[in-house]
This record gives sequence, structure tokens and C-alpha cells, in this order.
Amino acid sequence: MSLPLHSIVLALLSQAAAPQVDSPTGVADQGAQEVSVEKPKPQIDDATKARFERARAYAAGQGTYALLIQKAGEPFVSWAPEGSSVTTGYTLLAAPCSFWGVVGLLAVQDGLAESLDEKVSKTIVEWKEIEHKQDITLRQLLDFSSGIEPVKAPFMTGSAGDRFMLAVSLNLKSKPGEVFHYGPGSQYVFGEWMRRKLLGKNENALQFLKRRVFSKIGLDVVAWAIDRSENPFMAFGTNISAPEWAKFGELIKNKGKVGEDQLIDPKLVEVLFQPSKANPNHSLGFWTWSGVTVAEQDQLGLMDPKFQASGERGIKALAWVPKDLIFAAGQGRRLYIIPSADLVVVRMGESKTWSDMAFLNALLVDPPEAQKPAEGAPGVGPPSGEKPQQDG
Repeated sequence: MSLPLHSIVLALLSQAAAPQVDSPTGVADQGAQEVSVEKPKPQIDDATKARFERARAYAAGQGTYALLIQKAGEPFVSWAPEGSSVTTGYTLLAAPCSFWGVVGLLAVQDGLAESLDEKVSKTIVEWKEIEHKQDITLRQLLDFSSGIEPVKAPFMTGSAGDRFMLAVSLNLKSKPGEVFHYGPGSQYVFGEWMRRKLLGKNENALQFLKRRVFSKIGLDVVAWAIDRSENPFMAFGTNISAPEWAKFGELIKNKGKVGEDQLIDPKLVEVLFQPSKANPNHSLGFWTWSGVTVAEQDQLGLMDPKFQASGERGIKALAWVPKDLIFAAGQGRRLYIIPSADLVVVRMGESKTWSDMAFLNALLVDPPEAQKPAEGAPGVGPPSGEKPQQDG
């Protein structure tokens, strides 16, 4: 039996006027609707705030375009000069090699390679009969100890066609694993290695990076250059903003974990913090701190002259540097990652006067007047024989 029209209208009006029943969440119950709870922003003490401000002040005076300091995943400093924005994209020069270190780890995790010590000639088969090239490993491509000559000019010109095959044809300057040669050749060979490994999926190294990493962490790049053979630039040509690059830093700081998703095996991530045999200050695409002398640090151009020293005195003078510090670097671009301090820092800017140690000292070390001596040290507590006063 059908109801009259006026009965239907009355029923609808009655339903609309019915009082809403409070739900335990404070939202009208709509089945199993989930309510998101905002995570409270972590707090930092006054000393940390002062250090962050000193780091910002140093950066501001050194041709910095953008500075982002994140602790526990939250931005406490987000600074750019007047008229600029911290979200502006800038080209990364040399720093993209840190992306390829992670891609190499995922290639092992996904079964594209047996291990980081798999010989590249297993895939780039034309190397099988070439002395020493036949022995180059995946790890050596990624830590710049492959021996491939570090020429830059052919890769910097627009006339270069297939940069991948150009790199494959480069000569060796040293035997694999012996010498650190910082140049684009190894990275472009890695690009060709990935291209061949991914033939069945019709992907290249960049597409793999976007699928396996960027899409998972919500990272957007402004642009990424390609050559005339549609190969992605491997050593430069990436345009990215500070907040987006910081997302990559958070992934590494959190040992490959994004929320509840373990994107990269934490044991593999640890490799990024382990210096190579050829260079105690470099791993797979990242600069590292290994407690070597300041003189050795200076040879890499990472030290300001006022911090130069040698031997044990040099190590002692920089005892404040966290041993788990790693960073991506290139021409004034920096991504600092310090898990023990729960810090990720991005700096975009010029490189002429920039000193990593001066910046990190401002970021991590209290000035002498703010440092309190340890309990029991000379000058601490009441004079000898005098009892301390008790409150109340």
C-alpha cells in the first residue's frame, strides 16, 4: 500500500527535526566513521630555540635562499629572505646522488640485484671482457670508487646525446674500490644499469624512484631534466623545494619508515651511514662523519679554515659533531640528517662562503656562556666547607 504524499512530507520533516544524538567522538554517528586526531607539535627548550636562531642568522648572512630546520618531523625554522619563499624550487647540483643511493638499496630489496656487491658487468655485458671494468660492483658505482674517470664536461653540454652510453664508454682512472673519484660518470652508468634491469617494466631509474619512493612519501619535484635520448639527468637537473627535499630526509632519518609503512629495510638504510673503504667521509651518495682528522675533512672542501687542525687535536676539537650525521651536498645545497638529534635540515643557497662546520656548530653547540659545567667540576657548587642552601 502506498502512502499519501502529505504523509511522506511529514515523515521527512519529522526526521529532519529529530534531535541529534551525541556520539562519543563528538560527531554525529555515521557508521564506522574515523575521526583524525591532530598530533601535538613537539616542544623544544629555550637553549634549542637559541641554537636554531643562531643557525638561521648564520645562514641568512651567507647567501641563503631558503632554510628549513625540522625536529621530530616538525618545522621550527622556515625562513627565506624578504620577497622569497621557502617553497620555491631550486636546482640540485650534485646532491641528487643521494637519491640513487636509496634506489640502489631498493634494487637489492626488490631482487633486481643479489647484493650491493653484484658485478655491474653481469648486466652491462660489454664490460665482461674489459680488464678491471668487469670487476666494478654496484656499491662502487654508488660510492664513487668505481675508478671511472670523473670528467664533467661531456655531461654538462646540451650537445650530449645518450649520456648513459657515454658514461659506459668512459675509461678508468684507477682500479675499482681503491680511489674516490667524485664525478657524474658513475651515476650515469648506474642509470644505464637500472634501465637494463627494468626493461621488463618499461621504467628507468627516475620512474623507479618516483614509484618506489616519491609517491610513498608525497614528494613532488618541480622539474627533472632529461637528455635527447629521454634519459634522466643523474648528477644534476633536479628542481625541488626545501620542504619537499626534507621529506626525503625524514625517510632516511626514520630508517626507511613512513608512518607505519617500512618502505626500506632498516638494515639497508644503515649502509647510508657507513663510510666507504675509499673515502672515510662518503657512503652511497651521502657525505658522512667518521671522526677522521680535520685536515682530511678540509681536503674535501667541507671545512672552514678557522676549524683546521690535525691529528688527535682535530678529532677532539670536533667531538661535538654527531657520529650519525650524514648529508647530501652540491654547490650550496644541503640536506643534513641527524637521527640522534631527530633533525632534518635543508639549506638552499650559494656556496662561496658557506661552511658546513660553522653552520652545524651554530645549530648544535651552545656558546661557552650558555654551557653549564658538569656537576662536581671546578667552580660548580658552594665554596669549600660551605653547605648549600635548602629551599624553604
